[in-house]
Amino acid sequence: MADKKCKAVPESSSPGSSLGSNHDVNFKRARYEKPDDLGGVDIETVIAAHVSDEVAPSSLQEAKTSIHALFGSEASNLRQGYIIGEVDNIFVRLSSCNSPIEILRCHEEVNRISENAKIIDQGNQIRDLIRRHDECLSTKKTFESELTNSIQKLKKIEAEELLVKEAEEVARVLRQQYDSRRLAVKRRVSDLKASIERQKKLDVELRQSRVDANQGLLPAVGRAEALNKYAKEGILNLTASLRHFCSKPE
Repeated sequence: MADKKCKAVPESSSPGSSLGSNHDVNFKRARYEKPDDLGGVDIETVIAAHVSDEVAPSSLQEAKTSIHALFGSEASNLRQGYIIGEVDNIFVRLSSCNSPIEILRCHEEVNRISENAKIIDQGNQIRDLIRRHDECLSTKKTFESELTNSIQKLKKIEAEELLVKEAEEVARVLRQQYDSRRLAVKRRVSDLKASIERQKKLDVELRQSRVDANQGLLPAVGRAEALNKYAKEGILNLTASLRHFCSKPE
């Protein structure tokens, strides 16, 4: 009987003790190493040695309020919501326990909740891993699709290289013709400007020579013109006299 006796290890600093201190939930908790076989063990004696005071309905309500105050605002994931519901359920069961054996079952339920919470944590990690993997595959698929489209666009662009080269050759010929015509016209413009400058200088020289000639030669020209006119009249008179003389009968 001594080998199968339950060992009780009190927990003076468990999370549940803070709930009792804040809301006057006056009951003791204990951790038990449950043997494989409970036969022959005085369960009532073991439980009664570590659990005192009945859980009153008012204490149960205060415990529920404490649970929601501690976790309710942060219960954004499955684990926290699960723990809140299960712990709340345990308080309900404790309040209705009529014998130490029922209290022991609640203790076993606490152990089961702890194990389930670990499993839920693992499930959350697996779901997060699956989600991240799905996102990775989706991103990879998006990049692969974009890569395929980009390769097709690149092939289409490279197929236009011959047209680009032809256009570049045409542009080169046009540029050469343009530069040649432009250079010829620029040279003609330069020659014309130089010719105009020479003509301007010549105009100045001729204008001055003309003025000088008008002042020095015009009187002589007038006299020469008058003499020529007088000589012409004399010739005409002489010619008329000769005609008259020649026309007389013998």
